[in-house]
Amino acid sequence: MHIDPAVETDAYAMAFGHNEFDLKGNQLVHIDGMLAWEPNHKAQVSITDVQDAILHIHRVRPISKLGADHYNSVETVQRLRRFGIQSEIEYFSNSSQVAMYDLVR
Repeated sequence: MHIDPAVETDAYAMAFGHNEFDLKGNQLVHIDGMLAWEPNHKAQVSITDVQDAILHIHRVRPISKLGADHYNSVETVQRLRRFGIQSEIEYFSNSSQVAMYDLVR
């Protein structure tokens, strides 16, 4: 699972999936779900709602690892660690972000 936190101007996004291997030994990545929480002119994204959704998914289908963009993620990562979810904050340089965007364009 990976989260990209945002509160006021962008959506708070989450994607989760799993991998498996085919008969030839090739690794296949399956995206099982994507969620987004949009702020509006009246309210910010509720970080608590996002955390509750992650914990609900974890109860139904255990999360083996969570990666989080560094922006606005410290409290979420700390809370999820208390629930036994291995969580890491990931830092992306400007050049690596541009490279990722160019790759998926």
